[in-house]
Amino acid sequence: TVADSGEPVAEDRLVPGGTLTLPLPLRGHVQVRVVEITDTSMTFVTVAGHPLAGSVTFRFVGTPGEDLRFELETNDRPATVPDAFAQAEPWSVPTHSRP
Repeated sequence: TVADSGEPVAEDRLVPGGTLTLPLPLRGHVQVRVVEITDTSMTFVTVAGHPLAGSVTFRFVGTPGEDLRFELETNDRPATVPDAFAQAEPWSVPTHSRP
């Protein structure tokens, strides 16, 4: 959903097929689409304009009050070549030394 100003507007609640708008420093806003919601998990996929292409699942496993755990499962890669360079760690970028 887009406001008159052209900026995305957050929806009131998460529903499958809906989008969630998130602020991202230096990028403005990005969106993820809700793929699935169950009693114990939520899965989202990125949409065009997000610096990552992929999915994320938030899951609760176990018994509340006893051994409840929170799990996060991600499957992603940089969405574009410029995003790959922007996300590269300085020590992982090949450099050439002079003799």
